[in-house]
Amino acid sequence: MNGEPGFRGIYAIPVTPFNEDLSVDWKSLGKCIEFSVDAGAHGIVIPVNASEGPFLSDTEREMSIQTAVNVVNGAIPIVAGVSGSSVIHSVDLTNKFKDMGVSSVIAMPPNGANTEIMEETYSKIAEIGQIPVWIQNNKPPAGPTIATK
Repeated sequence: MNGEPGFRGIYAIPVTPFNEDLSVDWKSLGKCIEFSVDAGAHGIVIPVNASEGPFLSDTEREMSIQTAVNVVNGAIPIVAGVSGSSVIHSVDLTNKFKDMGVSSVIAMPPNGANTEIMEETYSKIAEIGQIPVWIQNNKPPAGPTIATK
């Protein structure tokens, strides 16, 4: 990474390209990530809502992270999408992706979560994962409204 403290600048969210049979086109994903790095992105965020993250299997999510890690090769931070069906699912993804070399994680709270569940979700991810956590907000019906207080 660039050695600067904190997370700054523009973070790219590469699209997840698919083949005709709806399998992920891994070669094209690598090219999208490489393009983002070459264009000066300060970090890569993958896979999240804008990159079809909710529609990928856990194996495809893991392969997306591995592709990013291989292409970026430590040059810029990688923020891994860990939104899951439960806190346990998000924590499991966090631990797996942390071991793969990501710099931080980003998650939406479980759909329909109240403020208490949202706080628990992010606290558990940060506490157990021991990695910076970004909060992803997406308006209903895709996600719950997150209060600014």
